[in-house]
Amino acid sequence: MSPQNNHLQRPPAAVLYADELAKLKKMITHLARPVGS
Repeated sequence: MSPQNNHLQRPPAAVLYADELAKLKKMITHLARPVGS
């Protein structure tokens, strides 16, 4: 099996990291909102 095929099956760590970061940012903005708005 060529390394390229292997690479396509698993997203690079940077992509996973960016995805997690986006989720965290969404959570933080949600929590930072004042209650009752």
